[in-house]
Amino acid sequence: MIKNNYQEIKAEITDFKYKNDNGTSRAKLLKTSKEGDQIFLIPYPKAYNKTAVKVMSGPLNEQLGWLEDSVSEEIFDWIKKGNKYEAEISEIIKRGSEDKISKCIIKINKIKNYNISAEEQELNIENKKALKYGKISAKNKAKSSLQLLTYKMNKVTGKSKVYGCFFALIILLSIILYIFIN
Repeated sequence: MIKNNYQEIKAEITDFKYKNDNGTSRAKLLKTSKEGDQIFLIPYPKAYNKTAVKVMSGPLNEQLGWLEDSVSEEIFDWIKKGNKYEAEISEIIKRGSEDKISKCIIKINKIKNYNISAEEQELNIENKKALKYGKISAKNKAKSSLQLLTYKMNKVTGKSKVYGCFFALIILLSIILYIFIN
């Protein structure tokens, strides 16, 4: 067994003062968050920033903001290449005696020397193809498919999120049935 080596990066969440497409206040989401909460980073190119990265709340699956530009390109490329990472809220800084959040710092651990089996590499390739073409391969195991569906669900916003959850549930049940039948 090989130990994972980490490269720790601290970065700031930007644009947390805005609301999400579904009307949810990002600042209120951050107020309910606490240090150590797991977060997810989703590469999400925009017209003015081709290497933008969404910062998503792990427990709530809602956008908290964007990763600051100074590290977004590095993290965007890291994730797009299929590399592993862990991310969590490191520090929530409030203004004086007010309850308003002035800054939120996150900690990202880029995992180096991550050795995976040939089967897992094949599944990662299948998942990347599935994301690109919108199809889920029958070769995917339930764990990998769950990760794929979570990634896809993070791309969905607004009213379509309910439909997406229903669709994801149907796919997940199909995968589980496929595994038990075979």
